[in-house]
Parts: sequence; C-alpha cells; structure tokens
Amino acid sequence: MASGVGIFVSFDFDHDDSLRGSFLAQAKQHCPYKVVNWSLPGAVDGKWTKDAKKRMARADIVVFICGVNTHSAPGVEAEMSLCQGLGKPYILLKGRPGRTCSRPRNASRSKCIHPWRWKRLNESFERCIDGRSQSHKRTR
Repeated sequence: MASGVGIFVSFDFDHDDSLRGSFLAQAKQHCPYKVVNWSLPGAVDGKWTKDAKKRMARADIVVFICGVNTHSAPGVEAEMSLCQGLGKPYILLKGRPGRTCSRPRNASRSKCIHPWRWKRLNESFERCIDGRSQSHKRTR
C-alpha cells in the first residue's frame, strides 16, 4: 500500500450501499492505496457538510460510485460540490455493468464514467497522484 495516499468513496446510500461494500472488499486485494469509508449518511445540513468536508480534505482522490439513481442522491451531489471546492481529483466509476448509470448532477461533463476494472482504476489513480504532484511542484 502506498503511504500517504487516501481515496474517499462517495456513493448513493439509499441504492448503492452494496456497491460500496464490494468496492471496499475488492480494494483490499487490488488497490495499492488506502481506501477510506468516510462518506456520511443522513440529511445534508450544516453539520453534515462540515463533517464531510473535514473527512474529504484528508483524502487525495475521490471515487464516485455511479449507480442508476446517483443523479438524484443529495449526499453525492453535496460531496461532489465539496470535492470540486477542495480541488480534489475525482473518478467516476460505473457501479452496475449492463445498466445505465448516472453521474452526479454537478460532475464535469468532460469526465467519463470508468468501467469497474482494477487495472484501469489504478492507472487513473496514478495519473491523479502524478497530476497533484506536478501541480504542487509548480506552486512552490
């Protein structure tokens, strides 16, 4: 496991909790980075937003698991706003093969939804980490 790199997982609590469980279990075998289960259930209010922002700030990359109803999940939409506001790189992951999966409403349209293939995901994580390293070097 690469030290110091954490991946925050966002998902639709009402419809895709099983996908979160699968992702976390598979990540233990296939992902060289620390995947953290910091997404929060519950109503999106001031306390929720403060807690979610604090948790996400500690991560290096955010993975949004996209399911059939992701576009209507208020927590996922709020986490996308936080992710963008914090300048975190993010990856959209297709959670249900053979089904039409939706992205968070406020996700960039230029971002593709990646298939759930660990080799490609790990390559995407590497690009995100390399991109962050390069941007940190330019600001020094």
